[in-house]
Amino acid sequence: MWNKTSDADGDDIYSFGIITTPANSLIRKLGSDRMPVIIPEYKERRWLSSTNSMWQILDILNPYPAKLMNAYPISEKIAHKTLNDISLVQPVGKRILYEPNYLLSRKKKKEVRESTGNTMAERAGLNDKTE
Repeated sequence: MWNKTSDADGDDIYSFGIITTPANSLIRKLGSDRMPVIIPEYKERRWLSSTNSMWQILDILNPYPAKLMNAYPISEKIAHKTLNDISLVQPVGKRILYEPNYLLSRKKKKEVRESTGNTMAERAGLNDKTE
């Protein structure tokens, strides 16, 4: 969620908030007890509906399933506030969890590759093989 306000001089101030939830098992392995809410695609319409009750909204704000996520170690340079480079978020080691290539049917896998030219892992510069 974001907000735009003005300060005393009339200058625009843009701010945002990140809604968090208790960490799933993967994020807890990384040492955090909170994680951002990740809204699954099939719940996006419900999230954006202006007619939701508070109960319906709270029902969406759950930890994202750990089995649908993975994590990779990145450079410790990420802590340097003056650095801003794509290399900071490139994996520097093996993924935390085993990750099957794709859990898609052969037809769907072919459609994904044809529509993007390659897999998400290939576009990110990662080897598509499991380790």
